[in-house]
Amino acid sequence: MRTYPQPVQDYVNEIIDSIKEDFDSEFGIEEFRKNCSEKILEKFINGEDLVLDEDEMISVLNLTTAETILNNLKRKEIVDSIEDEHGEEIYFLTARGKQMKSFYGTAQN
Repeated sequence: MRTYPQPVQDYVNEIIDSIKEDFDSEFGIEEFRKNCSEKILEKFINGEDLVLDEDEMISVLNLTTAETILNNLKRKEIVDSIEDEHGEEIYFLTARGKQMKSFYGTAQN
C-alpha cells in the first residue's frame, strides 16, 4: 500500500469522515480511499488546492464503483487479474466466470 504525504492523508480522512454514513457496506471505502488519495496527491504535487471539484469527485466515485465491483467479482472467483509489464491490472474471467457467462448467455436466447 502506498504511503501519502500527511496533508493528503488528513484531507482524505476528513472527506471519508464526512461521507461514510451515506454509504452502505457494498461501497468499497478502501477503494474510495485509494482513488481519492491518488487524485488529491496529483493536486498536492502540482501545488493546487486539495479540494476536489464536482467533476473530480464524480471521477473518483465512478472509478471506485468499478473497482468495488471488480473486487467483489474477484472475491466470488468470477474474475481474476494479473499485472501486465506496465504495472496495469488486467482482468479476465475465471473458469467459474466462463461457466456463468455460458449459462447466462444461453438463458437469454
